[in-house]
Amino acid sequence: MRAATFLSILFLLMLVYPLEIIAQEPAQIVPGEQVRVSVTSFIKDQTLYQSRERFTGVIVVFHSDTMVFNSEGDFGSVLIPFRSIEKIEVKRGQKSNWLKGLVIGSIGGALTFGLISDAKREDQTTGKYFLEGAAVGGLVFGAIGTGIGALIKTEHWEKVEPLREEPPPVKSQ
Repeated sequence: MRAATFLSILFLLMLVYPLEIIAQEPAQIVPGEQVRVSVTSFIKDQTLYQSRERFTGVIVVFHSDTMVFNSEGDFGSVLIPFRSIEKIEVKRGQKSNWLKGLVIGSIGGALTFGLISDAKREDQTTGKYFLEGAAVGGLVFGAIGTGIGALIKTEHWEKVEPLREEPPPVKSQ
């Protein structure tokens, strides 16, 4: 029983305790970066369109109150006023999904092994065997889920403050 309690506490600490603390400077945007931008209006072929759109593409150049943007979709090159930007995200590469894998594997393994351990017992001490099975299943399938999640990569987008009336500071390269 003590081993099961210890493993349960260790399992909970793994989920709660932050593994990394990273000091970050404020995100900056430079022409040439791939971004996703949500806008309320944009200018295409010298015509102002008042519609909510979400573009993914590359920033070409900043002007005093607008930016030139090459969209990946049908729109091509558009001019976006800073005041119409609701949300902007910069692509920062790919990220691993190990934490999602850990959580999904741990919860699934804990429930499955807990229920199986409890169902196999003939006596009436139901809670004890459930906790032992849950601890073992959570640890084993948590480790498996972490490995699978680490192999699954997705795009990493970093949200930055919407641009307003001046271009963002240019970072040195």
